[in-house]
Amino acid sequence: MKRDGDRLIVHRGADISSTCFCCGQPSVARITTHLRRRKSNVFGRGVHSTSSIMLILDLLQLVLFFLMVLADIPASRKRPLTYGLCARHLRKRRLMLIASPLSLVIGVALWVYEFRNLNAPVYIGLPAAIFGTAMLATSGFLYFWSPGPTLVAEDPDLLWIKGYYPAPQ
Repeated sequence: MKRDGDRLIVHRGADISSTCFCCGQPSVARITTHLRRRKSNVFGRGVHSTSSIMLILDLLQLVLFFLMVLADIPASRKRPLTYGLCARHLRKRRLMLIASPLSLVIGVALWVYEFRNLNAPVYIGLPAAIFGTAMLATSGFLYFWSPGPTLVAEDPDLLWIKGYYPAPQ
């Protein structure tokens, strides 16, 4: 285990669970995860399309990103990492991982309510659509912001991860 700037370099299958991954305090839980790639320009830049052909290209890029995520799932099995979390960060992780699918279900339910009751008064239907959209957007953020490592780069033997607390002096 060594440093490369703000990134931690570890061997595949490394166990860095003695301290909390986020704050450096003694850990109370060991979590073994399989690191997936999260590098994407799709969500970082937003949609800036003004013409229909550019919107189609943006949607095609989004579809290709999701196909890349699906194709990376088998490869992530070859990138195991065991890390630790303190009680506070473990609670935060569990809350976010439970709230994410719950937010997704509530968002879909509000959208279904809105579209099934098109003759409902505006003061009921419009807030349902707005809150449904907000809940759908929130579900993805909750999942990706849960405490844990993020894969930055890899080679056949080593993994570069970011987010590890004990920063270099």
